Amino acid sequence: MSRQCVAAIGSIDAELADTIVRFETPAAAVEARACLLLIRAADWVRFRAQTPADSVCALIADSLEREECGQYLADPRVRHVLHRGPALTDALAQTAGIANGSRAAAPSALDLGESSFDESLRSSEQEPSLLRNAKQFAERFGAKGRAAQNWLDALSEAVTNAMYNAPRDGEDAPFKSLHRNRVVLLPASKAIKVSLFATPSQVAFSVTDPFGSLTATQFQGALSRTLGSPLARPVDSAGGAGLGLMMMFDRLERLVAMVVPGHETTIVGIGALTHRGGARRGRTVQFFQRDVDSAGPAIRP
Repeated sequence: MSRQCVAAIGSIDAELADTIVRFETPAAAVEARACLLLIRAADWVRFRAQTPADSVCALIADSLEREECGQYLADPRVRHVLHRGPALTDALAQTAGIANGSRAAAPSALDLGESSFDESLRSSEQEPSLLRNAKQFAERFGAKGRAAQNWLDALSEAVTNAMYNAPRDGEDAPFKSLHRNRVVLLPASKAIKVSLFATPSQVAFSVTDPFGSLTATQFQGALSRTLGSPLARPVDSAGGAGLGLMMMFDRLERLVAMVVPGHETTIVGIGALTHRGGARRGRTVQFFQRDVDSAGPAIRP
């Protein structure tokens, strides 16, 4: 890992000492060309006035209540809110790897496990069949009851957002205002791709659309506005992307957006096999943006 890519402000777990370099102030980190600032929640108030507006921060919190996470995401510098739990070290290693280019800017960088399920969707009428297959997938790998249903609810919302909110025809979003019971049919070249993954401790999905219309402002803004609201229910009305993101936050232990503007958006949702296990691991929310140039895709953390 490039020691100029990740800067830690404040005290980070000793086990991470080999993968990060510490700076006393955000200015020192910027001067050293660090592209990602790791900040503890306890240090954020102290450092937010010093952190440059164009910095990208990963904030590490001991607990992530909905309203608290919404407050962090309201700051555009905070692209990653990571729960300090058993999965923190892995999440930081993955985030740093994507930031410095040692990991591909793709779901495979998140150690989701091997995929044994891939499907393309052109029509909203295919979603019920997809969810039935996904339920069988989750149960086969040990997710049942409330944990399995939470994960399926999140998958449904990710597919719905990709089908209704993501498509663009120039500046127009032709399906965004449609009620979710209206049938949508995409061209074959614009099909949505869904993959399912599993490990001994988690199930995960990735939902990829070929539009790349989601922005950090939309993603973080929707979550920051809605996380102070009551627990979210699945959305079936028109224009429900913000509520859909909130519902995914409620149901998942990790929600990750990876966007190539104008080209592709991938939403990754990771859920625990048991409801109790998910409660222990807390919640993590992340947004990565990849820029496409003549050299190919490049990642901004």
